[in-house]
Amino acid sequence: MEQKLTNITAWKYPQAQVRYNNEIRTVFGICETHYILYVGDTDEFENAIIEDCQLILTPLSVITDEDCLGVSKTYGHYSPTAEQGLGIIENCFTDYEDPNEITLYDGIKVGDFLRSKGYDCDKLIEQGIAISSLETR
Repeated sequence: MEQKLTNITAWKYPQAQVRYNNEIRTVFGICETHYILYVGDTDEFENAIIEDCQLILTPLSVITDEDCLGVSKTYGHYSPTAEQGLGIIENCFTDYEDPNEITLYDGIKVGDFLRSKGYDCDKLIEQGIAISSLETR
């Protein structure tokens, strides 16, 4: 799991939140050779061994209206609404998606936007790779 978490954190969730030493920390760098995350901030950081970290993500089921609106804007709607954003998310991340509805490029843009906000677009909570932000409150 160390290698998997390293790759996921580095490429899909840059500046992710992790739980390390019972504190919520931000990842701002990574050393894949030694399985180390740099957590904290650029002025004061520590090396965190991957196996001691838990990636924290927010389930898509609790997405905010503000972030749904952001999805709609990212997708390129002229008059974006939260409802449109929610529909796009459903088309991108459910088993019932219509392949003619969302292009691959748009799906990647939407996924990248949501990952940048810390949402679990890859079912990592379900797989036990990440923990829900709802558990850390």
